Parts: sequence; C-alpha cells; structure tokens
Amino acid sequence: MDPTSSDVIKSMSTALAPAFLISGVGVLLGSMNVRYGRVIDRTRHVLTEARNRSADSPRSSETDAELRTLYGRARVLRLTVILAVGSIFSLALSIFLIFTNIVWNVALPYVIPSVFMIGLIFLIISLLFSSKIS
Repeated sequence: MDPTSSDVIKSMSTALAPAFLISGVGVLLGSMNVRYGRVIDRTRHVLTEARNRSADSPRSSETDAELRTLYGRARVLRLTVILAVGSIFSLALSIFLIFTNIVWNVALPYVIPSVFMIGLIFLIISLLFSSKIS
C-alpha cells in the first residue's frame, strides 16, 4: 500500500515530539561536555602542580584526595554523557521506525513506543546522575 499524504503528515506530526526532545537533549549534552571538560582541565592542572613540586617530595594527601574526587566526578560525567547519547540514539531510532511504519507498512505497534520509552529512561537516568555531581 502506498502511503497517502495524510499518512505522511500524521507520521511527521508523530515524529515531532522525539525530534524536539533530541534538540533538548543535545543542549543538555553540550552542558555535560563543558562540565566534563572542566573536570579534565582541573585534573591536568592538579597533576601538573604535583609534578612541578620537587621530585623528592611525595604527593600530598590533599592532592590524592582531590584527584580521587576529580576522577569520581569524571566517571559520573562520562556515564551521563553516554546515557544522553544513548537517549538521542533511541529517540532517533523511534523517528526512523515511525517513518518505516508508514513507508513500508511495517506494523510495529509495541516497538516504537518501547524504543521511545527507552530513550526517556536513558535521559532520566542521565539527569539523575548529573544531579548527583556537586
């Protein structure tokens, strides 16, 4: 069955929600990347300061504690970025499946909402981890 123009319009309006959500997650992803970059820059600065001290003196416990904190933040931020990218992938896949459903008449009644929900779950988990970072 060939898709009619009303079918295409319906699928395009259905695909708007994931498309706007992708745009919003992209902005969040940019913010997360900036935060991740700051943590990496601070880690490099702390390591450079530790190396510039005399070679005889060992690293102080404060430096070790700060590095542990920074590594922990970097790990959490990396996870938030990965989850946000997974969310974007799932949302883009749901848009693809919406159009696959209309163009090739492939019935996917539970797959499309499931993929969309997976994208939302990735986004929620990403935001939860992002809020844990102080």
